[in-house]
Amino acid sequence: MLDFFNSNLAHNNLGGKGPSAGEANIRYEAIGVTNGRSFDLIVKAKGPDYTSGNSADNGYECGMSTSACTTGRYGQIDVAAGTSVDLTLSFQDSNTQAPVTLDSFLFSLHDIDQLDATVKEVMYISGFSTGPVVSSATSVNIAVQADGRTRLKSTQDECNGDDPLNPMFLGPVTCGGQTIDTKTRAAAFKFEKVSSFALTLEATCSGCAPGSHRKFIFTGDTNLVTCGSRQPVY
Repeated sequence: MLDFFNSNLAHNNLGGKGPSAGEANIRYEAIGVTNGRSFDLIVKAKGPDYTSGNSADNGYECGMSTSACTTGRYGQIDVAAGTSVDLTLSFQDSNTQAPVTLDSFLFSLHDIDQLDATVKEVMYISGFSTGPVVSSATSVNIAVQADGRTRLKSTQDECNGDDPLNPMFLGPVTCGGQTIDTKTRAAAFKFEKVSSFALTLEATCSGCAPGSHRKFIFTGDTNLVTCGSRQPVY
C-alpha cells in the first residue's frame, strides 16, 4: 500500500524547479513496507522541460484544510497551462536506495476537473495490470492511445471546495450550491510486479489567461476499490 499520509516529503525539487535544491526529483520517504523493509517513492521528470505555475505547491495536497498543513493524504504536482511533463515514478529501499519491485499496489488519480474550457487536465498512464477503475457515473473522458497508454481527460469545471479530503471516503460534497460526487472525478489502477511506471500530466491552454495552471493529485488506495478483494466498487 502507498501511504502518502504517513510518508515524509524528504525532497521536493521536480525538474530542478525547487523549492528544494539538489537532486531533481520528489522523494516520498517511507511510503510503504514490503518484505519487512521500508521503501520510498521517487518522482522524476524526463528531460528538462517541466514548467510549474508554482513549484511550492508540489509535494503534498492537504485537502484545502489549512495552508499550514505539512503532510496530506495525496501527492501533488503543479503544471503550467499549455505544458506537459513526462514522469517516472519508481520505488527504492529507504535505507540502501536500491530499486524495489512491488508485488501489487494501487495508484489512483483524483479531482480530475478543469479550470474551465480554456484549461483542462489530461493524464496518460501505462504499465498497470487492471484499470482504470472508475465510477459508473464517471465524468472523466477515457481513451486508449495508439501507443498503448491510457488517456484520462477532464470534462467538468472545478468548484472552490470540491477537493476530496480522504481517498477512502470519496462521495458527494456540496460546493457552490451544487452537489459533486468526488468518485466521478477519480480513477484507480492496479500494478503488479513493477519497480517503476510512467505518468504524463498535461494542462491544456486554449485561450487561457496568463499564469494559469493545474494541480494534479494522486495517492494509493481509494474506496473506488475494496481493499480486501481489490475489486471495483460502483
